Amino acid sequence: MTGEDCGSAGPTDEIVRGLPEYAPAGWHRLVAWFAVTTVSESAVLMVDDGTQQVRCAVSEDVWDAVRRHRQESATSDDGPWWRLMVRLDTDGVETACDYGAEPFPGEQLFAPEAYLADLERYPRTRLPAWLAAYIGRGSRSARTPQQAAAAARADSEAGVRPAVADGELPDLRVLWARWAVLAAAFLAAGSELGPRIGPSVGVFEGESRSGSTLTVLPGDRAVLSGGVWDAPVLDAVYNAGAGMPEFFAGAPSWVADPVLNPRIATGMLTFCYWWQDGRWYRGESEPMARCAPAVPAVWTVDTVAGVVADLLGEGANVTAAAELVRAAQGHSVTRAAVERAFGHAGIDIEGALFQFTVAGLVADGGAGGLRLPRDIPSHGGNGSSSGDETAGLPWVDRIAESGGAVSVADARHGEGSGNGRRSGAVPKGREDGTARAERVAREGAATGVGETGTALGIRGEGISESAAIDLVRAHIREQGYETTGYPLSTLRADRVGTVWVVHSPVPAEEIALDRAVFYVAADGEVERSTSSVPWSEYVAGVEQRLRRRRDGRDHGRRRGR
Repeated sequence: MTGEDCGSAGPTDEIVRGLPEYAPAGWHRLVAWFAVTTVSESAVLMVDDGTQQVRCAVSEDVWDAVRRHRQESATSDDGPWWRLMVRLDTDGVETACDYGAEPFPGEQLFAPEAYLADLERYPRTRLPAWLAAYIGRGSRSARTPQQAAAAARADSEAGVRPAVADGELPDLRVLWARWAVLAAAFLAAGSELGPRIGPSVGVFEGESRSGSTLTVLPGDRAVLSGGVWDAPVLDAVYNAGAGMPEFFAGAPSWVADPVLNPRIATGMLTFCYWWQDGRWYRGESEPMARCAPAVPAVWTVDTVAGVVADLLGEGANVTAAAELVRAAQGHSVTRAAVERAFGHAGIDIEGALFQFTVAGLVADGGAGGLRLPRDIPSHGGNGSSSGDETAGLPWVDRIAESGGAVSVADARHGEGSGNGRRSGAVPKGREDGTARAERVAREGAATGVGETGTALGIRGEGISESAAIDLVRAHIREQGYETTGYPLSTLRADRVGTVWVVHSPVPAEEIALDRAVFYVAADGEVERSTSSVPWSEYVAGVEQRLRRRRDGRDHGRRRGR
């Protein structure tokens, strides 16, 4: 409970004298919470006798003093308190008045009508945003399917377009995988808080009372929505008369209540993003940097791995945790990978594996022809994070550079999103053409890579995402492969270990078997396979052949076999 010291010495003295009346003999400490409105009252008196805590009754004399204490507080600028705390022990007496800076606990949260009645007796110009939303002050942003369809038509006719949220969130495939890793870790550790994964849905509720829901829909679509409980926008709406932001401006009709976070029903929703056509969009939601407390710490591979290690303690392995994140992003999670990352005995490995199974990320958990997040394209050119584990998000980098990066302990509750990186360099995969050319030229000169290799971005230990896609395009043209239904402009690259997996996403609502998949090794070698072969299985062979080439045992192999 948060509160402020409050006076009213006369009633306070009476409360202190009366509280021990029903306490057991020999008590050490006594703490009482009183919640009062003009029509409802609640008291919780806990007494510690040194061996246990017991709940005791409160006399009517104490209640009379409590009511007078509140009446006297009504003359203050803040108005009457909502809750009063009194603590009594050998060190003396402490009192605190609670004006609702944080939501009240369930037992002392009355029905909205109780607060409305109190406001009639004691009008207030300002309420805590959560309480104002709870009692129904101001507008709500409900969006039923019928309302969503009508709004989508109206937006289309009026030319309303959503904002493209490039660089604010990882691509859906990456976000889903990282969410699942954190969910598995929190479940394995036995935490009741933190993220969870269900069939096609991710849920997060943090200690900060902020939270979100990620709902994955068929056809490469998803909705991420939630609320930061103390967001300034709520105070503006409920206390300053501002209108609720148009969170769904330009949103398609499938962004509706059934797929939104439950805060939509309580007036506490503060953001909504949706994934469509390989990009994130938002209406009038604030940028993700201000919504981050309501989202798990999914910002980078290192952030996720750090949260896992911090959560699980001594037995966790940061390096193995990072490998687990990459395996999840490549849909190749195994029991061995989970055990290496999560470590010691007492961890719920079965529960963790179930999270990955439900998420569709295990190595042997074939999609059965269904379009799961694995097949969702990574829109490499839009500025959002790709499958490259080294890629960050611009706003995360800015927070780190300004000294605002938070600890992993905070990040695990969604309170922060910095990864501690302070480099001012432009992350690879989000450079413009000039910057990329300059970087490739510098790296080529530094590593002694030949002219052709430099132009393609090949480096000593690997190649960039864009270079991998360029290599595959060149290989397809050279080999004369049929590209009907396989447009080269849609190629996407996903990093699995040291290998780039390049493929063209299946069009929405289609099922494709044995679809071409290309693998690009760290030295630029291109190999062709099909979607019927698990990525993790084929990648192992690609890496083995790369080692042979580097050992001089495979000189005769022609690039792009």
